[in-house]
Amino acid sequence: MSAQTVTSTHIHSWGNSQGVRLSKNLLKRMNWSENEPVTVSYSKDQILIKRTQSLIEKLFANYEDNGYKIREIDWGDDVGGEVF
Repeated sequence: MSAQTVTSTHIHSWGNSQGVRLSKNLLKRMNWSENEPVTVSYSKDQILIKRTQSLIEKLFANYEDNGYKIREIDWGDDVGGEVF
């Protein structure tokens, strides 16, 4: 996907840091929400903001279920002091 200029903004002071505000409309177009985890990288004259995959998304990124069905396993009668 090629980059599209949607809007212009400015760098603003935010506590001891600086920040760029993103419009609600832009976040909606990207299907992002407040507190979305992101990765920020930069080169000479660009800053790139990308959605960060959650750990569970990374762990299951290439998972194929191959028709796996959840089923209950009968281990037989209780033996000993098990409490359920």
